[in-house]
Amino acid sequence: MAKNEAPIKETPDGGTAKGQPSSHLQRLMAAQAAGSPLLDTSKGDTYEFMTDPQPEKGIYRLVGGYVDKNGELHNDVELRAMSGDEEDLLGNDRVPFMLIMNSIMGSCVKRLGNISDEGSIRRAINDMPSGTRTDLMIYLRVTSHWKAVKDEYEMELRCPARDTCGQESTHKINLLSLDRFQPKDPTKQEYVTELADANMKATWRVMTGDYDLALDVIADSTEHRKNALSWAILVRLLYLGDQRVDLDVTDLLSRDRRKAKLSKKAQQWLKIVKALSVHDRDTLRADFLDAEPGVDTDLTFTCPHCNLDFEGRLRVGQPAFFFPQATSRRLKRKRST
Repeated sequence: MAKNEAPIKETPDGGTAKGQPSSHLQRLMAAQAAGSPLLDTSKGDTYEFMTDPQPEKGIYRLVGGYVDKNGELHNDVELRAMSGDEEDLLGNDRVPFMLIMNSIMGSCVKRLGNISDEGSIRRAINDMPSGTRTDLMIYLRVTSHWKAVKDEYEMELRCPARDTCGQESTHKINLLSLDRFQPKDPTKQEYVTELADANMKATWRVMTGDYDLALDVIADSTEHRKNALSWAILVRLLYLGDQRVDLDVTDLLSRDRRKAKLSKKAQQWLKIVKALSVHDRDTLRADFLDAEPGVDTDLTFTCPHCNLDFEGRLRVGQPAFFFPQATSRRLKRKRST
């Protein structure tokens, strides 16, 4: 766990993780170093390709990154700040949050590696690993509030020692200093895990945006949220032993992707995954953590009133994350009344 008061590492790129640029990006880097302009041939103009993160310009290096159909890794991203259009989208609570964020990220990403075509960017965001998408959302929040608060984020938390303290306090987090977890090979998208109790192999994929959305919708479903841990395993599985799993999003969501609608195949496989031993399920989750890119949003805080250390989570997947100042003022006003 990262200690909020003392970040493990203060680095310009927001952590210890650094992706390896693809061979194509290396050629672009070499051209930039030689002083050659880089052409954005899709739009007929030029852009400056940056390899060093520059938050003041909305330029960052994503943990993991996006792997295109040719196996090329794109992990440098250039963002613009959100505007009123995006703010209005966030205010629509009738649409699943991840569906909203897909649209917002697609609008605010100006460039991903050497990809600048809007349609290609939107498809890439959807195909990114879940942890990379979390990283992108954090950087989008930083960019949107950079001139006012830089990378600082405030959280209002109540001390869990209700009997002896229970007081609320404000805790500040440096979003660029969160721990990032970089896989050894970001281009590798499939893995095999040995399940000791089931005596079989599980072949699984890195979870991407489609399934990120599915889990978000399922979590909002009163009927299906109780199986959230099992769904998080199931959406990654390609094979259990020699049986193909490979659920499609259409096995999980309605046509408009706003409601959980499970196919018979999904329901049958859910029973099988729920029947796996706790040991095998924990083995899978451990391998997910080791192989998938991610950002550590589980933090340790210290209550300023009683000095109790307690754990809390930075909740990126909610609209309030992108409205820190208004949220903070509302909470302060509530405490003063």
